[in-house]
Amino acid sequence: YDGLEFFWVLPGFDVQAGDPTCESSGQFSCTGTGGPGYTLPIEGDSTKADKWTVIAPVTSPGGDEVHGSQFVVALRDELEFEGTVIGQVVEGQEILESLEERVPCFGSQSSESCQTEEELPPALTIEGVEVRPASGLRRQRKGRMPASGRPACVSGLCGLGLLLFGRLGRGLLFLPLLLRLLLAFLHLFAELADAAAYGAADVADTAGPKQDHHYGEDNDKLRWPQALEN
Repeated sequence: YDGLEFFWVLPGFDVQAGDPTCESSGQFSCTGTGGPGYTLPIEGDSTKADKWTVIAPVTSPGGDEVHGSQFVVALRDELEFEGTVIGQVVEGQEILESLEERVPCFGSQSSESCQTEEELPPALTIEGVEVRPASGLRRQRKGRMPASGRPACVSGLCGLGLLLFGRLGRGLLFLPLLLRLLLAFLHLFAELADAAAYGAADVADTAGPKQDHHYGEDNDKLRWPQALEN
């Protein structure tokens, strides 16, 4: 991100940056479609963002992939977008609001709806990026929800509480199912025990002395019942 420009600015609407081809060099070479060489799958189902929400935009309208490095900052509430919410501006909002309109002509785009290189105002340039832990973010204003639709949780205790109670709640939902499975297992175990007991009794019967009315004198041939002999 070092040296990249906010190449797109629509005051009161949004600003966009993160294109590696849009560098603060003497020659304008910005394409508006550059990236790090990879894209990311879109996440979430949000379609509207509040002011100062940071969004990774889709690579093409209606697509399911977002840019790997480009990002858009909403300058108004209820901004309709396609992409993934990835953050929120917490400082320096006045700088973004002071930017002049900047709509560069890409490729063969008509200059009637965009600005040529000579018409473009100076661009805001990213000097560097510092990664900070999430606990350093400011709390959301009371009564407001972030664009992701989830409550803000910036303290360690808050995060731990959501983790524990969230998992406990999901576990309680499965408790009736677990009890049913346990009862079914106990019933099956009892049936198997009964079957094993009956099987042992049958083995004991067949292992005993052979009955004379079933076998002949040589004890290896079946004797016909007396009724059939008559």
